[in-house]
Amino acid sequence: MADRLRLQNMAFYGYHGAFDAEREMGQRFEVDVEIVTDLQPAGRSDDSELAINYVDVYTIVKEIVEEGEYSLMEGIAEAVAQQILAAY
Repeated sequence: MADRLRLQNMAFYGYHGAFDAEREMGQRFEVDVEIVTDLQPAGRSDDSELAINYVDVYTIVKEIVEEGEYSLMEGIAEAVAQQILAAY
């Protein structure tokens, strides 16, 4: 059985884009993350070691958006997905 954990409307300022002006001026990015996994072990045991740490997920997204350099939104999305998968 799969559960869904959502972090929505996370807002960051980043310098990404296909055009020089986008990368120079920067812009606000809103990011939603949905993690599909089995949350039952953490829920049944009430053990934080088995849970997904929301702060860690937020920090992963924040660092990618605020510190990375990407031309495409797809690049940002792929980096976020890969780092979250690596962490969990």
